[in-house]
Amino acid sequence: MMIKQEFCARYTSCAIHPPSEYQLENVTRPVVFCVDCIFRMQRNATGKRCDEFIFFNINQNITGIYLVERKTNISDVTKVKAQLQGGATFVCTFLNNDPALDCSAFDFMPVWVSKGVSPSARRKLTTEKISLRNKTKHIYHIKNKQALPKICIS
Repeated sequence: MMIKQEFCARYTSCAIHPPSEYQLENVTRPVVFCVDCIFRMQRNATGKRCDEFIFFNINQNITGIYLVERKTNISDVTKVKAQLQGGATFVCTFLNNDPALDCSAFDFMPVWVSKGVSPSARRKLTTEKISLRNKTKHIYHIKNKQALPKICIS
């Protein structure tokens, strides 16, 4: 298992049940973390960040990471992108500095969960990308109560 127990134990107070705004149908044994809680535990953490990180094992060799930003009614894709990119930057500290989290092989997906999105925001969303280490992904939007999309290994 690539998400080692000591990593989960270190941040156990930040582990949460998956929020009701989305479903985890495609994910086996996820570990969901409240990013605000982890930020409070880190002394020098500042800046924008997403709402949750979801770590899970895609298979024995690859870790999956969802970066989730939940917004109720917002059409400002730029804000959503800033939150998700801030979360991706923060995840890099875990990937680079925590020996209890072996993510040498990983894939990720930035996800925006909301009640809906305006047509102009949807068009802009198709051009926005989030980078995490050497990977770049489009922001994926889902409506409340939908399942998170399956991460296809790239």
